[in-house]
Amino acid sequence: SALKRLKQSLSSAGLIGPTARTQHGKNKQKKTRGAAGDAGAMAERKKRLAQVEQALNPFETKTTRQKHEVVGRKTKGIVGRPGLTKQVGEEKRRKTLLVEMHNKNKAGGIVDRRFGENDTNMSLEDKMLERFTKERQRRSRSGGAGARTFNLEDDGSGDESGLMNLTHMGQSLADIDEFDDYGLGASDDEQGASGKGAISRDIVSQLHFGGFEPVDSNADPDRQKTRAEVMKE
Repeated sequence: SALKRLKQSLSSAGLIGPTARTQHGKNKQKKTRGAAGDAGAMAERKKRLAQVEQALNPFETKTTRQKHEVVGRKTKGIVGRPGLTKQVGEEKRRKTLLVEMHNKNKAGGIVDRRFGENDTNMSLEDKMLERFTKERQRRSRSGGAGARTFNLEDDGSGDESGLMNLTHMGQSLADIDEFDDYGLGASDDEQGASGKGAISRDIVSQLHFGGFEPVDSNADPDRQKTRAEVMKE
């Protein structure tokens, strides 16, 4: 079994058994010589343990084969330990990514952005006054003419320069006195055959298909009559 093979490997390496006790007695004798002997014995023991571990599981190490071997040249990274690298990576991810995953969607807080809230030199009245001033400034900047136009609380007594102006043919309706001149004052008897609310036939023929310019039949007497005018006569 694996346990028996481990015991045999440790015994053959002199780490356990009678050989280990003999080595332990020798180490006691070397203790009187100084700390250098203890460091050498510990390094030798670690080296033997590493050899036993490698012999038990040869897949713990990965050796990269060199294409050209040069005598006397020492290269790093030829022998790697994938198992140890994997373990170190898992420990690293456990300390970083696992903590981030546990804290996901749980980190939050309220940032008080009220003006003067963190200022200890301002009184409550000063804070309220500054907040009111900032709010008025913000509304004046973001409001504009559109906000005043669609403000339901406005009674219309304010400035009318910002209101929406309706125009017709490039002219404001507020400046037009006679709507009949522009074909906008049609009465009920001038409505078409479709009934109330329909546009007059003359307006359709003159404005919709006439380039939005009223046609004056008396302007040019030498003008050739159209087929519709001939049939009408």
